[in-house]
Amino acid sequence: MQIKRFKARNVPEGLQKVKKELGPDAVILSTHQLKGSAGADTVEIVAAIEHDVPETRRCNVDEINDYNLLNQQLQEIKETLSLMFSTKRFLYQLGPNKDLCNLYTSLVVQGLREVFAWELIQSVAHNAKTEKHSIGLSEIKSHFTKTLKQKIRTVDPFTKNGNGNTMFYSFVGPTGAGKTTTLAKLAAHLKLDKNKKISLISLDTYRIGAIEQLKIYAQILDVPLRIASNIKETADAILELTDKGSDYILIDTIGKNFLVQEHVQDMKQIFDAFPQVKHLLILPANAKDSDLTAVVSTFKAMPIHSFVFTKIDETTTYGNIINQVFRFGKPVSYLGTGQRVPEDIEKADKDKLCHLLLKSVE
Repeated sequence: MQIKRFKARNVPEGLQKVKKELGPDAVILSTHQLKGSAGADTVEIVAAIEHDVPETRRCNVDEINDYNLLNQQLQEIKETLSLMFSTKRFLYQLGPNKDLCNLYTSLVVQGLREVFAWELIQSVAHNAKTEKHSIGLSEIKSHFTKTLKQKIRTVDPFTKNGNGNTMFYSFVGPTGAGKTTTLAKLAAHLKLDKNKKISLISLDTYRIGAIEQLKIYAQILDVPLRIASNIKETADAILELTDKGSDYILIDTIGKNFLVQEHVQDMKQIFDAFPQVKHLLILPANAKDSDLTAVVSTFKAMPIHSFVFTKIDETTTYGNIINQVFRFGKPVSYLGTGQRVPEDIEKADKDKLCHLLLKSVE
């Protein structure tokens, strides 16, 4: 039983409050006349209800985000169930071509979502039917590569816009994804290989040692580094480094749990003041597909330019990379292939992504 006290100017008003909060089934236990602080008589009503009534409250940002993510997951479950019912028919339609069946199985083992694997295999099967002769595994893989390359995008984020203005990039993503290391690799590439003038800004005043790590990279590369923790300090740093003639300003961001939407909103507040910044979302390729999806979903609050997948060397399954590209429609710009700075990073290449996905297909 839930018991609650209500105060009002008179009994009818008090009863209205009881009904509104506890409902029409509430039981009045007592009423008392009280002396108000201003000298006016007030009524206190004690009422009860047999069951607990949850308090009405507003959903916070995390709950809204969880709801959106749950909706997306439910949609994928529906698609998977639909796929399961139609798989037998599909495999029957493939006929005696075991190579197509094996390709489908290998893609799913690689972590590619069944619905995406289904979509790709259907396209390959359609193309295979147009051949006048029976095709083998080599030709099937060729058809698959062509199909996949049509459905994914890669991009070079550092292409100059032609007006000679300073260009700005932030490196955002979950803790441990390799944001600082990726920034250092690309800073070295731009300065040493492209002979560009580079400057660095760190917003990561949260992690112990984060700034010290970036200071070491800045000293090795002989590039300026500024520290900022709010909009004003960020604006001052951007203005100063732009005036120094920087070609590219690379911004390292705070490492927090970005499954908590408020952390993304805090960062968004800073970058909303600087719409010219391109945001590179750093994602570890060895993370679970569901975790990557959750992170990307929270970062939808920001205008993400492209994905950078790190830790390519620390996994043997690459379907989750393609899953994120298919789900969110973003291009891939770079692949982190190891811990060495600056060597272990590559521009994203469609052929490379196809090769990773087809590694286990024999």
